[in-house]
Amino acid sequence: DTQTLSTHAPPMQYGEGVIFENRLYSMVQTIPIPKEGEPDRMVPNPEEFNQQLLTSMTFRIDGSMYESKSMPVQYTFDPDKNRLGQYTFDRIYQNDGLTVEPLEINLGITESFLKVRVDHQQAKFNSSLNATLITKDGKQVPITPFLQKVEGKENIYEGYFRPVYSIPEEVSLEVKNVHLTSGDSFSFNVDLSEINPKVRGNTSVNKKAAEIYNTNVYIEQLNTHGEHGMDVRLGFRPQDFEQPKKLIGISPRQMGSPAFERPKNVHIESDNGKEANVEYGGSEDSAYINVKDSLVQDASNLEITLKNAVFTEQIDQTFEAERK
Repeated sequence: DTQTLSTHAPPMQYGEGVIFENRLYSMVQTIPIPKEGEPDRMVPNPEEFNQQLLTSMTFRIDGSMYESKSMPVQYTFDPDKNRLGQYTFDRIYQNDGLTVEPLEINLGITESFLKVRVDHQQAKFNSSLNATLITKDGKQVPITPFLQKVEGKENIYEGYFRPVYSIPEEVSLEVKNVHLTSGDSFSFNVDLSEINPKVRGNTSVNKKAAEIYNTNVYIEQLNTHGEHGMDVRLGFRPQDFEQPKKLIGISPRQMGSPAFERPKNVHIESDNGKEANVEYGGSEDSAYINVKDSLVQDASNLEITLKNAVFTEQIDQTFEAERK
């Protein structure tokens, strides 16, 4: 059967390919080949595979698309050889109800991931944190901020990171902060009287709107998109940059879930009589809230409530790991 698989090949830079006898040699990476009926995505626990398949590739060169002729390519996958290095930890961080226990690091050809246990007695873990893998020679590899819950394992999560091209004997894991939510909410008003929602543009506001977790929330900018509504950009400014707990713009959501299943944690009421629940997203310092066109038209004020606000618990811990 014919399958179309996504490959990962960024624009080729100098040194990433070799030209020999008028031919270009380089490399692309694809996901493991899924079984019939499986979606085109990263296959969990791929099985051993050794088969020759007719293969064509599509290239974009100078803005034009070209498809190669089909040629036989030998595809192999050995689960045992996929694991290049495995590392374990022997320390647990516990303080003020928070537990962070790195369990293992797996370096592989198709994927590399960190497995960690995170729990809090009073708050809910947001499935996100700020962590970096550090090799002995000083290379830093960031862990994806959003972790995936391991099915059937309580409080166990996996965070993925880009390949490490050499296999070090020792690595360390630096965890700066953990993202939590206690279900707290805050509300503020947005004045629309001085903007024209039908005209695309950005309006600077820089007005304090709320305060929570010793963090000042500012309405920094209103970005109008004509018939496509507008964005409200919020900035989060901690009252003390050294404080261990502060509000952040990371949204409360479950990584890997479809968009329609993600929680809509922002409630917006417009003085034109309409209301809606929407998502929000951002970074540790800011957040964006998209406001539908129906809420903006013929309105002069919005009341916005952000529910289940996410905050950081700063721990600044380094965990040493040894290769098994």
